[in-house]
Amino acid sequence: MLPGVKGSLNSFLDLPEILLPHAISGPLSGYTFAVKDIFDITGYKTGVGNPDIYQESEVKLKNAHAVQKLLDAGARFVGKTQTEEMVWSLSGLSTHLPSAINPKAPNRTTGGSSSGSAAVVSACEVDMALCSDTIGSIRGPASFCGIIGLRPTYGRVSLEGVFPGGPSLDVAGWYARDIDVYEKVGEVLLDKRELPKLDIKNAKIVTLKQFNELLLGEEEKREYKRMVDVLEKIFGDIVILEPLKYSFDELLNIVSRIRGYETWSLFGKWFAEKDRNLMPPVKSRFIRASSITKEQNQQDVQTRELIKQELFSLLTGNRIMMLPTTPSCSLLRTASHDEWDQFRDKAGKLFSLSCLSGFPEISIPLGKVHGAPFGISLLGPENSDKFLIKIARKVLEYKEQ
Repeated sequence: MLPGVKGSLNSFLDLPEILLPHAISGPLSGYTFAVKDIFDITGYKTGVGNPDIYQESEVKLKNAHAVQKLLDAGARFVGKTQTEEMVWSLSGLSTHLPSAINPKAPNRTTGGSSSGSAAVVSACEVDMALCSDTIGSIRGPASFCGIIGLRPTYGRVSLEGVFPGGPSLDVAGWYARDIDVYEKVGEVLLDKRELPKLDIKNAKIVTLKQFNELLLGEEEKREYKRMVDVLEKIFGDIVILEPLKYSFDELLNIVSRIRGYETWSLFGKWFAEKDRNLMPPVKSRFIRASSITKEQNQQDVQTRELIKQELFSLLTGNRIMMLPTTPSCSLLRTASHDEWDQFRDKAGKLFSLSCLSGFPEISIPLGKVHGAPFGISLLGPENSDKFLIKIARKVLEYKEQ
């Protein structure tokens, strides 16, 4: 059995309290943090939202690298947060536990798979929280819960001691409400590979017309247009690019197959050993993944490189791509399977560019639809992570005027 949850948000795992030693002083001294239950913590098992994995896990003897970096910078660990099962869901509902509550819209989901981490940051229960993104698991909950969430450049935050979902897609990241805190954590967690000579004064925003087609309805289109207007006031005229060579249907199919193939390669034997205790949506994804061939994966990996090259060519010279983080705010907790299928399809297409390229994308809490948060994203070239955080600061400061 998994440990239960505690607190009004169903977000913290109900585990014995462990006091992890942290530096007395440092850039994050005085701040608190939570950790998604895919990062190893000394003295705890790593459960990844699955009862079988939790039972089979050994108690960890070492903290994940990202956890240790925060401790060494003076931050204080508060607790582990629940994750959707095997980091393989967007809804926030694929959990064996009571699902996490969205503090900004309690009748709607938090999104996933970083559901617990997003909820506790949004509710001001911690200053920051570690999270991860394979296909949208940082950006979706950030948009839905009205917080800041960067999917970093692939490899810029260490994955040592982090449970894998799809190794060539996985990134570790963090949430915060406050841009000052967000920037300080970035200085601690991001490695030194920042692109030189990016100039925020000359930042140029570009976009694709097709992004409008990935919004859920008319209210979303109006709010997205308002957010576009805000960025235009800050950065000047926005350039609309020609359509990409590959369609968004193709992008979604490629990233989904790569994820499925890699997860099956890691856990197919584990899955087949016995009738695993898995939520139905996750079990069905395992079954679909089992049929993806090595040849198909090789073709997908080759195509991914072409997509990365095309996106690289579009993001030269201080160019940043703007897009809606998600098709709308999160769906109602009572939404039907058909509603989720439609939403998941559009969201996966929006998420796919950053995943396939490995380029960083930050979700900024700028909009609201149906009374709930709705984020806008900025996607930059490889290793422009800190530049994106600076641009997010400029947007949020304008919002507060």
